[in-house]
Parts: sequence; structure tokens; C-alpha cells
Amino acid sequence: MTFKRTTNRKVLWRHGAVAAIAATFGMMMTAPAHADYEDGLQAYKNGEFTKAQDLWVRFGSAGDIRSKLALANIYSGFTPGKANCTEFGSARLPEDDEEELKTRLRARTNDLNDTGVIVDPDEISIKPKPEKALAWYILTGYHDFYSYSQNPTTEEYEAKIVAQQCIISLQRVMRDDEVVRAQNMVEEILAGGTDYDLFRLAMMYRAGAGLPKDNIRALQYLIVADNNSRFGSSVGNAERRMLEASMPELDQQLAGDLAANWQPPLPTAFEGKTPRELELARLEEEIRARELRLELASLEGEFDDNEDLLQSALAALGFYGGKIDGSVGPETRNAIRAFQYAVAREDMNITSEEAREKVTGYLSNEQKVELIERAARREHPQSMYVYGIMHARGIGIPIDGAEAVRWWEKSAGNGYALSHYALGRAYQQGISGKNPVAQNLTQATFYYGQAAALGYAPAAKELRQMRYDFNAADNTTGSQR
Repeated sequence: MTFKRTTNRKVLWRHGAVAAIAATFGMMMTAPAHADYEDGLQAYKNGEFTKAQDLWVRFGSAGDIRSKLALANIYSGFTPGKANCTEFGSARLPEDDEEELKTRLRARTNDLNDTGVIVDPDEISIKPKPEKALAWYILTGYHDFYSYSQNPTTEEYEAKIVAQQCIISLQRVMRDDEVVRAQNMVEEILAGGTDYDLFRLAMMYRAGAGLPKDNIRALQYLIVADNNSRFGSSVGNAERRMLEASMPELDQQLAGDLAANWQPPLPTAFEGKTPRELELARLEEEIRARELRLELASLEGEFDDNEDLLQSALAALGFYGGKIDGSVGPETRNAIRAFQYAVAREDMNITSEEAREKVTGYLSNEQKVELIERAARREHPQSMYVYGIMHARGIGIPIDGAEAVRWWEKSAGNGYALSHYALGRAYQQGISGKNPVAQNLTQATFYYGQAAALGYAPAAKELRQMRYDFNAADNTTGSQR
């Protein structure tokens, strides 16, 4: 499965990359900072996990491969200096019992702590973060010792080899969209660094090394690195000329446009919204929530008690086996809890305990929308009809006339009279918005006729009204022309 890479420049991580540029190479980094990595390791041993992480982000961004690997390992759930990629499992990252993880962390802290400081594991985030892990494994596995003017030790060579193995193992157990997000993180990290980091990013895109091969992106970052160089010439200048010579003119123009519009990630202080913006966003969200609640209440009110909308949807999904009577008793509450837990457990990044916290027995407005959508996709006629209405009116989802018609047609194919009637109304009045539905009175007459034949009285009334409208009464005699 292929995913389009996002061009959103939202900053995923922040780091203060400090680069010492070698005079000979213009943008070459100095030798790796062993002591700096050791500082992070000592902080980790002392239970200062946040400090260790901050140190490794800083030194890893500045070219220390051991700090990069340490970050990748802790985001994978391993200790900083050790990783066993076979432990990623056959399907996903390991999701151990929360208490077992805390017990292991407590024991590890006690073993490693030389200062006698005991850290409360309940206050430490220990859940693996596979996307961040993969991002730092990519940065480690495609580290360029030569360009950094480094003379790597055996341990540093081994770090690169381990990371390359972990990239393969981790990608195998991650979804395509997760891999894409990890690659976006790699781009964000390098794009927030020096002009040399931009050059490295360009070369990764050009070679397809850790990132998808993309000559346009490669040329974009070569141009940016060249333009941003503080030394009069860029180490990537020759690479830029060679790449431009091999690319079509239109691709070169696109890369140039992307480079011209490129902006570095904003400093952390500028990432957040102002208090006024936050308050406006809160008010807008409150208004949207109120509107959605009213619209859903109106929609639910269109059904009789013996045709309860939510009970029917729960039954269609296999969560409810009781009587469809509109009475929200213990059995219905249990069905709602089962639905909520099942949805929460689909998120592989949360624990069983976190999933249980989402179980309330009361459906939020958003959960009602999701319940109807899921039942519609199970081809439950009533839910397909309601999901069509939600598309036609913009209830919880954007208005989309074509989607409304598609769901009504699927429901009508199951003999659901209300869907025939809804199609008649859609073609009689039309639907505006995205993918609008044009008025078509012939189609409207057909669907009203189908609904009337299935015994839906309002459809017969609409047919009579349409005949009257087609043959307007004479103002004097009252006869029809």
C-alpha cells in the first residue's frame, strides 16, 4: 500500500543541534562526542530519563551515532545500549502487561542506579513509540561516518549495523502509514538542523537510503542547503549540478518552487497558539459539539421506539441481542460498553487498561457517528439509510451528495423503503455541497414510486403532489390542465 507523503511542516520533535563545522569541508562535523553520550547514559542510570533523552537528542542531532541508537532503543522499549530486533514480535511491537513493565523498570532502575535514588515507575512513560523508534533507527542506520569526518570505533560500526537490522524488523511489523510518519520525522529532524543536515537529507532522498527515492525532494533540499550555506559554497553544489543535469525541466522547476517556499521548522516557543487563539478554538469546538448533539437528537427522533436507531446498529454489529424497543437498560448499556472497548482495542498503541478507561456505557456524539458508520459498512439497511442522511445534511461528516446517494442506493437495494424515499427527495430537491446532486424529476418520480409500492405512505403523497405541480390547477375553474 502506498501513502502520499505529507508536506505539512508541523514540528514533530525539537532539538537543539549544535554543529562544529570543519573549515576544510565547509559543513563537516567534528568527531563523535563520546563523553556526551556517556553523560546521557549516566543520567539514564540515575533514573533521570527525561534528562537522558534530551541529552541524546542533542548529541544525536549533532552527529553522535551512539546517542542516535540509544534514542531508537528506548523508544522501542529496550535499554539504551541493547536491542534485540527479533523481540518486535510477529505482528506488532510487544505490548506487555502494564504492571509487568513497571516491575521490570523498577528492577532495572535499582540495578543501574549508583546513587541510591529510587525513581517511581508510575511517573515514567514506558510505552514503546514505534514511529519515533524507526525514525532514529533510520538516522542511525544511514549515518555517514565519512561525511562527518569521523574515524568510527568498532562499537560505532556495530551501532550502525544493529540499526540497519532493526529497520528491517521494525518496518515488517508496522503499518504503511506508521512507516510514512516515521520517515516524516526523519525529514523534520534533519530539516531543523544545519545546512549540512539539509545536504544529508537531500542525499537520502536521492539514493532512496532510509527515505523513498525522490529526486524532486533531493534537489529541493540541495537548493535549500546551497542557499542557506554560511560559507560561500555548499558541499552539495556539485551534487546539485549533476542532479539537475539528469532531471526533466519541469521537475527542476517544481523542486525550485518547493525550495523557494520552504521554511525551516519554527522554534518551540512559536509552535503553540496564543491564549486568544486557544479560546476561539475552544468556543468553535463547543459550538460544533452543540450543533452535532442537536442534529443527532433530531435524527434519532425520526425513528419510532420499536425501530431504535442505536440499538439496531449495535445489533447489526453483534453487540446487542435484546429487543429493539428504545429502552436503554442494562443490556443496552453492556452492548455500548462492548462496542466502546472493541473500538478502543483497535488502537494497537494503547494498553488494555487504557482501553477500559474509554468504556463508559454512554455514547458520545462522535461515537454515535462511528457506530452508524460501522453498521452501515456491515450493510445494515437502516444504518446505510441514516449514514446517507448524515452525508446529505453534514451531520458529523462533510456534506457529500454523491456519497449520500451511494449509501441510499445500497440500502434501497435491500428493499428499505425510507432509502427509496430519500432518493426521491434528493432528486426532487437536489443536494448542494461537495459532489452535488442535480435535480432530476424523472428519477424522483421513480424512487417515490418504489417507496410507495413498499407501503411508505409519505411517498404516495409526494407523488400526488408532483402530479399536481406538473398539472397546475386552473385559477378560475379549479380544473387541472
